[in-house]
Amino acid sequence: MKVLVTGAQQPLGQAIIQALRGRHDLRVSDVGSISTDLEFVRADPRNVEDAERLMLGIEAVVHTASMPASEASPDPVDQEQQILDWGTRATYNLLVAAKGNKVRRFVHASTVQVVRDKADEWWVDERFRPRPHAEIQEMTLYLAERMAYHFAVETPLEVICLRLGKVVREEDVAGQPYDPDWVDVRDAAQAFVQAVEIQVYYRYQIFHIAANTQAGRWHVGNAMENLKYQPLHHFGLPPRLG
Repeated sequence: MKVLVTGAQQPLGQAIIQALRGRHDLRVSDVGSISTDLEFVRADPRNVEDAERLMLGIEAVVHTASMPASEASPDPVDQEQQILDWGTRATYNLLVAAKGNKVRRFVHASTVQVVRDKADEWWVDERFRPRPHAEIQEMTLYLAERMAYHFAVETPLEVICLRLGKVVREEDVAGQPYDPDWVDVRDAAQAFVQAVEIQVYYRYQIFHIAANTQAGRWHVGNAMENLKYQPLHHFGLPPRLG
């Protein structure tokens, strides 16, 4: 399958590329250049023409939906506008281009933080209604979720939204107090691979992707059962059973 992966410079994008390598024919992209033996297209999906160029011949898209740190303005107001553009305009352009090029599947990253208002009271799963706070990153990813949902409802595009916990590498946080939002970047990448490859029965699906520990607060049972997500990193804690 011909798969496009955006955000190739970023740690999550790099982990996804590594997990997909050898399984699919990859086209990888970012706004800056990288050294790779894969097909690389330097592009800014905030531009319609770049989004169209990225999508030619593609069957599935993995969109990490975040602004590269190298693009961030030193001015806080400008930076918020940039985050909004990356999360909404870039995602919209890619969705439109995917529709126009008859792409089969669109997998995009969001955050579990859109349902965090109940996380201290409940073990939160995908059935909880999002109540995003008015924080730019959180609100932007929620808006991207809603856009992607409408494309799935109104077009043949299959959309899978992965709401990620706080992406880290287990070795890098060893010795720190456990954060129940953590997910290892390799487990997150594995979830993206599954989202590209699984057979789907619904045109729009959301899965929570976090560590499966007894001290966690995000229910990943739906992802484990239906996405075949198998988190391997538990940050030194017992895994949650059932």
